[in-house]
Amino acid sequence: MSSTGAGGGWRRLWWSLAGRIWLTSVLLVALMGALGVGIAARLAILEQSVNQVLSRNYRSIQAANGMLAAIGALRGGGLTREEARSDFERLLNVQRHNETESGEGELTETIARQADGFFTAPAPGASGAAALEHSLAELIALNERAMFSADRHTVAVARASRVEALAVLLAAVMVLCASSYALSRSLVNRPLADLIRTVRMIDSEQSLRAMAPPPTSELAELADEFNAMIWRLLTDSAKRLAELDRERSKTGAIIESIEDGLIVLDPQRAIVHMNEVAGAILDVSHAGILGTRLQSLGERGSHAARLVAALDRRGADADGPIEFKVFLRGRDHSFLVRELPWTAANGTHDSPDEQGSAAALLGTVVLLQDVTLLRDREKAHSHLIATLSHELKTPLTSLRIAAELLGETVSEQLPERAREILATLQEDVARLQTIAGDLLDASRSSAARIGVERRPILLDKVVSEIARPLAMQAHEKGIALELRWPEHPLPIWGDPIKLPWVITNLVGNALRYTPAGGRITIELEQHDSVARAVVSDTGCGMEGPAMERIFEPYAQGADNPTRAGSAGLGLYITKEIVEAHNGRIFVRSGVGSGTTFTVEIPLREQMLG
Repeated sequence: MSSTGAGGGWRRLWWSLAGRIWLTSVLLVALMGALGVGIAARLAILEQSVNQVLSRNYRSIQAANGMLAAIGALRGGGLTREEARSDFERLLNVQRHNETESGEGELTETIARQADGFFTAPAPGASGAAALEHSLAELIALNERAMFSADRHTVAVARASRVEALAVLLAAVMVLCASSYALSRSLVNRPLADLIRTVRMIDSEQSLRAMAPPPTSELAELADEFNAMIWRLLTDSAKRLAELDRERSKTGAIIESIEDGLIVLDPQRAIVHMNEVAGAILDVSHAGILGTRLQSLGERGSHAARLVAALDRRGADADGPIEFKVFLRGRDHSFLVRELPWTAANGTHDSPDEQGSAAALLGTVVLLQDVTLLRDREKAHSHLIATLSHELKTPLTSLRIAAELLGETVSEQLPERAREILATLQEDVARLQTIAGDLLDASRSSAARIGVERRPILLDKVVSEIARPLAMQAHEKGIALELRWPEHPLPIWGDPIKLPWVITNLVGNALRYTPAGGRITIELEQHDSVARAVVSDTGCGMEGPAMERIFEPYAQGADNPTRAGSAGLGLYITKEIVEAHNGRIFVRSGVGSGTTFTVEIPLREQMLG
């Protein structure tokens, strides 16, 4: 089991990229180690040999010099014959133990014989001393030549060792380069090239394919992960394609089910889709329509030409919808054209020629909305307003004449309370006549907007003038009317006829929906740069659709239409008058908690600024 496990471990080590690099590194380290050990051993042997030879030669030279010194001391009288001979023989023995060169032994024995003759002569002569000194000089010269020869030999051996070390090092570097190239090519470059080739094939063929297994375990693991990713992508791609098909079918069904006409354009304003409703409106066939530029669509019929003409009239820089008419199903139909940007996920819709996020523009969606019914209702409303205003003018004129005649004939005979009621009646009839005339004029114009005559007035003074008749009406119904005045006057630019009618109408609505015992409050205040009039009651209140449509024409605030007692135009007209003063009106209400209307008109200083 152990040998099998060891063999498996070596196989795993060999088939892994890290293992092969490790084995190659170990081989190179062993080679470099063997080279270092061999060079070190050789240098050690050389060092030992050179040290031994040089030291013995050096000792021979020292011994020869000592023997020369002993002879000189004997001749100079510094030593006795016995002392000089003792020193000479001692040094001669040192020489005999350090003989290294060829012929050095014979020369040593010659020196010994000459010394023996020199020291045994009755009187040492100059010739014997000269011969001995000559032999010692030869011994010194022999050892010096030996030392020089050893030095040259050492230099030669060192040079040879250096050359051998450089050769082995160069061989090791070449082996390292060759092994690195082989490893990188077989273990890295080739598998990565296969991976890149597979990826390029996937990119060029737009299909997913697996990668062949590489020769190392790490890259084999990478290939396995890559192939697993390819499999997941194949699975996800199939799911996403199926989901895209479902979404495309659903989107197509939604587009075709839209009651309005819809045309989808690309960034060059060429048609990429048109639903059946748009084809019916423009009286064009779907056959061959895709790819046609919208500006060229006018050549396919009069209806399409009217759409193109309307777009041309608006111009490229204009915003907002435009309207055009075509004859369909026996009558004229009005269509509102809206152009909506079709953008990518980041929501930008700049020009596609710009840089950065501008590339998010994918096209334009042209929506053709049928507003024929809305236009018919507007005409009917204008006609009804004109009819009501016209029909009200005659009875209002009669009421005004009757009130003026009554005031001229019997006003002095009436009590104070009756005269106040008569004066209020005359003011209300005059105000109603003015409003009825304005409604009739507005209904005759295409804009159907109520005009106002702005004058410098005080809002608190205007409300105080109409407070008395409103208090009388509240008193008759058993409702408390509370007035809250501001600390300072509220100067505004306003119509002295129509603006009081706004407060009168709001209080009238409160009187209509507030039961007896309830309370109505009129509060005037300055809030920032606007004058604010708040009319609140404790009536039944409202919520939901009724409050959302409260300012629309013919809307009723109560669930029971018989309780309302009006045609539903009061708040619509009120809103028109407030907006004509550059103001705004809003409501807050809840069932059982009453209703609060707030009117805001800019102060006179703010309007002048």
